[in-house]
Amino acid sequence: MDFDRLLAALYTVVLVFGATFATQMLATGFDVFNIDMSAVQAATNSGLAAVLALFVNYVNPKVTRYGIGAE
Repeated sequence: MDFDRLLAALYTVVLVFGATFATQMLATGFDVFNIDMSAVQAATNSGLAAVLALFVNYVNPKVTRYGIGAE
């Protein structure tokens, strides 16, 4: 695997996780001064679930951006 493709995949994982985490925190009414651990855990679980789709793409040979199907 090419280093640039690996870097692109890692960047995508971080981007998707961060965006999903932030969206979940905002959707639950995240209060900056009152951090609830259950809300953080829920947002982390949402981020991990979103990143799971990236790993499915990684093993799909029809996806050519990165992973097994990359040229």
